[in-house]
Amino acid sequence: MDMVQAPAPAPAPAGATVTPGVAVRCRYQHADSTQTLREGLAEYQAANPNLFDVEQLAQDRSLGDLGMFLAAHDACHVLFGLGTSLPDETLADTWTFVGTDTTWKQLWPYFRSEAQRDFIRRLFRDIGYGRVVASTLSTLPRVAKVMWRSRRMTRKWALYRWPDHLDVPLVELRSRYGIELV
Repeated sequence: MDMVQAPAPAPAPAGATVTPGVAVRCRYQHADSTQTLREGLAEYQAANPNLFDVEQLAQDRSLGDLGMFLAAHDACHVLFGLGTSLPDETLADTWTFVGTDTTWKQLWPYFRSEAQRDFIRRLFRDIGYGRVVASTLSTLPRVAKVMWRSRRMTRKWALYRWPDHLDVPLVELRSRYGIELV
């Protein structure tokens, strides 16, 4: 679903930094990116063609709150300058928990959803328990950095209000909210 990149590498989006054997680094991942949130989301989608379109996810009533959460979560990937690697997913989740205005009560249905349980089962089956645990442990120093930087934000990102900011440059949003990328 939302958390794992396609096995076949996608062509790099225009302007992305490409080094053989290294994950694609998109323009939205640069702290001073002048792209709008909309442009960053388009680049994120182009770099991860296996993901659902963010705006369609948000409007898919069959998914209910899960679709809204996944769309907002993908907007967090762009705002906080993260890809879809396993470590970046950990960081995106951390930013979502500590850098947005969402509450545990709002997030709990997402964690309890059958779609999320299926995803976790597939993740562990496909990647393996050892790799997931090792990746999570290796990301802990960066998680701590995210937690520290979230405390220095000037205000929390309104998780479900991301569509209000689609035409605002990322550099301006990051400045306005006091977001320092990790």
